[in-house]
Amino acid sequence: MNATRPVVRRSLLALLAAGAIAAPPALPSGTGHSGWSWSSPAPQGENISDLAFVGATGYAVGDFGTLLRSDDGGVTWVGLPSGTTANLTRVNTIASGVISVSGGCAVRRSDDSGATTRRVAFAGLDGACQPTVTDAQFSDASNGLALLSDGTMLSTADGGTSFSRRIAVPGSVAAGGGATATDLLVRSPTSALAVIGGSIYGTNDGANSWTLLSGGGPALYALTPASPTVFYAVGDSGRVVKSTDSGTTWAAAAGAGANLRSIRCASPELCLMTTDTGASIVKTVDGGVSYTQVTPASTAIRTVAFASAVRVVAAGTGGTIVVSDDAGGTWRPVGARVGGAVREVRALASGTPLAWGWGDSGLVVTSGDGGVSWEGGSVPTSAPIRSAGFLNPTTGYALDLSGDLWKTANRGASWQVLDPGPDAGRLSSVVSFGKGRIALLGPSEVRVSVDDGGSFEKITDTLVRKARRNVALFPVRKGLLLGGDRLLFSENGVSKWKAVVRPKLKGKQVTIASIDCTAKGACALYSSARHLYLTTNLGKTWADVTLALPRTATIAAPLVKDVVAVNKKVSYAVLDAGGFGAENFGGWVLRTGDGGKTFQPQLIGRQSLLAGASDGTSDYLLGSEGAIFTTATGGQAGTSTALTLRPSVRAVTKPTTVTIRGRLTRAVGGERVTVTASGFGSQTKTVSTNGSFTLSYRVTRTTTFVAHWGGDGVRQGDGSPVVTVTRGR
Repeated sequence: MNATRPVVRRSLLALLAAGAIAAPPALPSGTGHSGWSWSSPAPQGENISDLAFVGATGYAVGDFGTLLRSDDGGVTWVGLPSGTTANLTRVNTIASGVISVSGGCAVRRSDDSGATTRRVAFAGLDGACQPTVTDAQFSDASNGLALLSDGTMLSTADGGTSFSRRIAVPGSVAAGGGATATDLLVRSPTSALAVIGGSIYGTNDGANSWTLLSGGGPALYALTPASPTVFYAVGDSGRVVKSTDSGTTWAAAAGAGANLRSIRCASPELCLMTTDTGASIVKTVDGGVSYTQVTPASTAIRTVAFASAVRVVAAGTGGTIVVSDDAGGTWRPVGARVGGAVREVRALASGTPLAWGWGDSGLVVTSGDGGVSWEGGSVPTSAPIRSAGFLNPTTGYALDLSGDLWKTANRGASWQVLDPGPDAGRLSSVVSFGKGRIALLGPSEVRVSVDDGGSFEKITDTLVRKARRNVALFPVRKGLLLGGDRLLFSENGVSKWKAVVRPKLKGKQVTIASIDCTAKGACALYSSARHLYLTTNLGKTWADVTLALPRTATIAAPLVKDVVAVNKKVSYAVLDAGGFGAENFGGWVLRTGDGGKTFQPQLIGRQSLLAGASDGTSDYLLGSEGAIFTTATGGQAGTSTALTLRPSVRAVTKPTTVTIRGRLTRAVGGERVTVTASGFGSQTKTVSTNGSFTLSYRVTRTTTFVAHWGGDGVRQGDGSPVVTVTRGR
């Protein structure tokens, strides 16, 4: 729930702009940065830049470190840990199960079909190189070349462990010219082709010398082999050049009529090309004598690849993937997207694995498999759906903007209208909290039905009538919890309402910014003073767990948009944009699995997150750009790590410089750890190869220290326990 608009509910909030529902994927695709998966859009929503297939096994790379694999010719995809958040632009297959990916300053290699990746150390940290990588390719397990954007050429003979500089490609910036490197094709440990501006150069001695093979004309951007002897290169103004002697000589083919950016071929005659706008795919079936164009998607297509002579996969903006089974003549979309303009997604608090969403024009969609797929249904109303609530996977209720209340007993296949009572247009939410029991919420009222919507009575309890500020309801135990400017609870949801004591700060009950409770009464509460509290007994006792959270360098307390309570031990804090780490990424959550003693950062995506929900089995997050993410593993992926801090002294009696020694298990060196000290803000430290890092502080009063790191998809992030240095007399 948004911390700037105090509302109490167990739901995801925001406008989810999306298209029509497509066929569901076989399984969701992980984000590659944690154990969260894309639920909508599926298989994922980042831009895709490049594809590569070896038979039915294919790989895709894109923005924010996206790395995907398909084992069925591009129909279904799974997310893989790339170990980077850089925008990846190239993927190359080396041998069976061996791939390299690159983009920006990042180069990664995998020898196990993408299950794990390792950094290829052509440069230091991913964000610390100039110029950037155009492409990095290996001819075999050991030998490879990396072409940088300024034409610099680097060579490795040890699988990427080390690189040595070779002769820069002529005409490039590094060679004293002005052209930018745009593509590389490595054919053997000694033979390669490189595209610089409008020219093609070749080397047969491992980039110790270069020969001009084709020069002049509009800029070229991509080259590809169509057979062992036939090669193509394409570029601006429809330029297509062709070699029939393994790249030794090149001749112009007929112009393709568009600015071309990539090309892939199934044979010397059959090739497909993408354009600078991405609006169409250009096809030739006669080796560049003639061309046709087809529009495969409503979004821009940036890359295309053959999985067989007739199976073609294309991908591009927003994660769009389309497949053709007739060599690019006709196309069908891959994946799914929640339909309509869905305005909210909720999850049952009872442990039943069901999530649902609703939106404009009567739309109600449900998921009974943890967000892997969504089913659509339409309420017979012309008014937008304002709220919906399900009791179980089949029975649900929907409230439209005009105040009409609808019921389904078959998961949205059909609906009947109920009478919510007078002035129903003011009602804003519907909650089902037990067999035959429905609650309706208005700006200053609660109405309850105990006969399955046959009639509704307004709650006249004095405490309920005085509740005013953005109140909302969600089921707890067998009753209802009402919140906003106060917390009120009724064991049966009808009578005997009582105040639930909120946590106190400096002797006063806190103001609620966000709260969530499980059906059994475990709650997470974030206050307007930026403190996070947990309770396992519906407010009888509260624990302030704020000191275990990271803070940024500019604020003294974390900015939390929403909290999600899963059970007595597990909760999430959904961070505001840029709320963790040195990078300005918005998609962070903090997860505790030990009741708030430690918090693990989990990176979900590039976009900021708005809210979260849990049904006790699966957890859900809503992104600012309309994405829905889900996990059934608590967001865990990769091997576990442990982060610890140890002060040089535990107590001081006067101002003293204290050394804090930290350690990260399973470190490889270069990890970035955020260390927060009360009264000092936060610092970001780089971890050494042996896992250690050290800081010092001038301690003048009792000070707490805590450390966090976000993981890399291959390894889980972790948060250290809080350590305290006490100042005494």
